[in-house]
Amino acid sequence: MSKPWRAILLIGATAIVGTCSVWFACREPNYNGRTLGEWFAAVRASDADATTLNEFHIAVLVLGTNHMPELVRCISFDANTCIPEKLVKILPGSITPRRVLEYLLDKKWSAYARATDASTVFRMLGPHGAPAIPELTRIALYGPYGPAHRAVDCLGYIGAEAIPALIMVATNPPPQSFRAFGWLVAFTNSPEAIKIVAKNSHDPRFEALVGHTPEAAVTNTRTR
Repeated sequence: MSKPWRAILLIGATAIVGTCSVWFACREPNYNGRTLGEWFAAVRASDADATTLNEFHIAVLVLGTNHMPELVRCISFDANTCIPEKLVKILPGSITPRRVLEYLLDKKWSAYARATDASTVFRMLGPHGAPAIPELTRIALYGPYGPAHRAVDCLGYIGAEAIPALIMVATNPPPQSFRAFGWLVAFTNSPEAIKIVAKNSHDPRFEALVGHTPEAAVTNTRTR
């Protein structure tokens, strides 16, 4: 087999593997005939009625509690190491159809959208997301910035049960610790959170560590 054909076959095989890796890495669960993404699209529509909104909240509760590992995998998506994006950068444009490139990039942004929606699901689940604490903590501590940022927020959305995990993240090196401190400041009724905040309040970097209290943190200040 000639070298050009080998190159073309290698590129094609790599493209297929890359596409499949994104497709299967974050498969969306289904409820009443709609994936989570489709439920989000339905409620974002301008004509969404009260019935649709109610069904959406039920869908989130069902999908979130029954398919938490899939949601966590979505949270862990890192756009900077996305295989399709890497393929787009290395595939020669002269022999790669534009539609294939656009398809690969579309898969990347679809995965990014699912990661964002998964974060919203954890915000809506609140304490019901507690079973995911160990894996979210791992992502927050060792994951790349984007996934770690989402994981810290998900821990904050879970509430009081996730405070030990947030403390663990906050007392590790930045940048994830910055976000975790912001959440700990919000848990004003938690002695554990107040203790770690007070302990670090004399640190000259404290203001930077705390930063701005993350959005929706006010809804999680009550210990449960």
